[in-house]
Amino acid sequence: PQPAFSHPENLLAVSKPILQPNIIRNFSRLSFYLSVEGRLQLQIVETNTGRKHAIQAPRNYFPSGPNELELDLSDLPAGHYQCLLFDGTHHQVTPFVKLE
Repeated sequence: PQPAFSHPENLLAVSKPILQPNIIRNFSRLSFYLSVEGRLQLQIVETNTGRKHAIQAPRNYFPSGPNELELDLSDLPAGHYQCLLFDGTHHQVTPFVKLE
């Protein structure tokens, strides 16, 4: 796969995050690969309105290599969203749908 960004200092330079399942009822798993260890922020944004939803990630510092986060999205209303993973400079966006 192609790097997400061309900057070697970018934590997210190796692969695009994968959210499974992508059509979500309550819980999902976010898988991603980091080129170097570091801190990441997670945001959930409604696609239509841009409204941000606070999601408490179990941690925010990750080792290099493959990583996974279990996300509890049960408090989100049904709709179309974007999951943003942000390393302080760059971000990766993964769209998803939340069902009732």
